[in-house]
Amino acid sequence: MWQNALSILALKPDPGVSCFNACLSVCGKGSRWQHALQLFDEMRERNMQQDIFSYNSAISACEKGARLQEGISFLDNMPSQKVAPDVFSFSTLMSVCEKTGHWELALSLLFAMPTKQVKPNNVSYNAAISACSKGTQWHRALHLLDAMMVSQLVPDTISANAAISACEESGDWEAALHLLTVRMCSLRLRRSVIGISSAISACEKGSSWAAALQLLRDMPTWRCVANDITYNSTMKAAERGGHWELVLALLEEMNASHVGVDLIAYNTATLACERKLHKNHCMQHLLNEHLPAEVLEAFHPF
Repeated sequence: MWQNALSILALKPDPGVSCFNACLSVCGKGSRWQHALQLFDEMRERNMQQDIFSYNSAISACEKGARLQEGISFLDNMPSQKVAPDVFSFSTLMSVCEKTGHWELALSLLFAMPTKQVKPNNVSYNAAISACSKGTQWHRALHLLDAMMVSQLVPDTISANAAISACEESGDWEAALHLLTVRMCSLRLRRSVIGISSAISACEKGSSWAAALQLLRDMPTWRCVANDITYNSTMKAAERGGHWELVLALLEEMNASHVGVDLIAYNTATLACERKLHKNHCMQHLLNEHLPAEVLEAFHPF
């Protein structure tokens, strides 16, 4: 409710730093980074002594708006104002780097933290790993996982999922599979649908349909429920491998489950059948499944 916060601030005759900080925080959380930066400038105009909360709220607002240069300016300006950046300051700016595709800067910030007497935590490493993931730097993402343990930090599910996503972006399905089935097991981390989906997608990109199928079948043992993403990625992997019968079997399984079938699944099934010259069989199979009429009508290839 950022509008209400600004209205209350305007009614106060002489608002203090705490009032401005509260409004900064609310505007940031409301994704109103422009308003947050205006409030920060107004504090300067009033000759207020901005504290760590003021700066962190401003950097957080920059994170919500993916405003990298503004976030860097705030961090660079803190020492001159005798405000020491903390782990939140660095971690939030690294998150901005992730959103804007600057993985090199994210790593620079992570490595600069100890020189500023700030110890990185899990959030810091996770932000850096995610930035490497967006930049398809899976080798660096895996290195950061090892660096966490050297720093006596235990990687969590978020750390592992981000590293798996980096492998998925780079198409290295073997590394993604090793992370999911071996590293996470040794760290006693709970698997999640997010990590499994990324690993299956990596297998799809690497044309490893058997590995993708095995991950799909292993989901119940990890207490995870398959969704449309996991099914569609497995079907695409099977289609790439030329296994049209498996694609149709997965389509039928998907249709019978709680997931339901979407146009991506239909398109994959049709493409698999067409490549193997079984288009008529595929059409008959789809019709026999009593698919929703609106979906079939929208399915122009038929």
